[in-house]
Amino acid sequence: MTDSTPGFAARLANYEAAVEVTNQVVGALSAQIEAEECSPMPDDEVITRARRRRAEIALERQALDPSDTAAIAEARTRYAAEADMVRAATKDRW
Repeated sequence: MTDSTPGFAARLANYEAAVEVTNQVVGALSAQIEAEECSPMPDDEVITRARRRRAEIALERQALDPSDTAAIAEARTRYAAEADMVRAATKDRW
């Protein structure tokens, strides 16, 4: 991606930040799956739901358009909140 238009670097940085925060959700979900699998009584529904969400996020990440600044901003906010929520739900499991 090369572009000399003003704001291109900022748009690209915001896109990369959105991709990074999707990766954080994937990591949090992976930790949740591991914690659940290692628990004395694993909840298969939690594991299945987390695996399904990881797959959904992969598709959502691929669909991110660096030029859609509104969608990128919304994704950053939504995925950051989701990562925090998954981490909070998982921390009691470790």
